[in-house]
Amino acid sequence: MAQALPLLVALIAGLAMAVQAATNGFLGRTTGSGLVASLINFGVGLLALVAAVLILRPRVHPGWVEAAPWWAWLGGVYGAVIVFAGAWSTPRLGVGTAMVLTVAALVTAGVLLDHFGAFGLRIHPVSGLRAAGVLLVVAGALMVQRG
Repeated sequence: MAQALPLLVALIAGLAMAVQAATNGFLGRTTGSGLVASLINFGVGLLALVAAVLILRPRVHPGWVEAAPWWAWLGGVYGAVIVFAGAWSTPRLGVGTAMVLTVAALVTAGVLLDHFGAFGLRIHPVSGLRAAGVLLVVAGALMVQRG
């Protein structure tokens, strides 16, 4: 039961990613630029986050700036790559194919990051079952892409 909320949030994120790719793809087509669509996406996202912080007033740990290593600041760059890739590839591949290839890469990378405990994560070694899951996701991605 303790995992119910995190599982629900992860499922909602997956749904949001698919809808985001579709809407950004449309915006990319209408503007003529995946980069412009991505910039609009981040601008609107920034406004939404500023509003959320002003309304919810989350507590911030003192000394967090000094505590964060240099690589912790790169999340926005990865986010920009993800948003641009979705805005650019979705109109060319379709939402299903773009998302399933993204998910296959995401699951593969996630299992590897877990295995090595990258970025301070708790180590979750690759097991036969986890490797089989990755292979099934990759096989599913290929089936969706070719179907």
